[in-house]
Amino acid sequence: AANPKALLFFAALLPQFISATGSVERQILILCLTSIVVEFAVLFAYGALASSAARLLRTLRFTTATNRTAGTLLAGAGLGLGLAGSD
Repeated sequence: AANPKALLFFAALLPQFISATGSVERQILILCLTSIVVEFAVLFAYGALASSAARLLRTLRFTTATNRTAGTLLAGAGLGLGLAGSD
């Protein structure tokens, strides 16, 4: 409720899906609960993905591969700069 962007988003989006002939309160409740469930599922998926990524980042194999790749790229950049002629 403290996020003004979310309030503006819902104020602009929700009225399009609410019918004036039915119970407006019930429709708003259904839309809000749906939004909360979807948001929870997305944030849960982000958390699960971050947990998996953190486990991967802590492995010695990944760290070694990252260091070797970064070292190769830096050496290549240095070689490229060394071979580049100054005009």
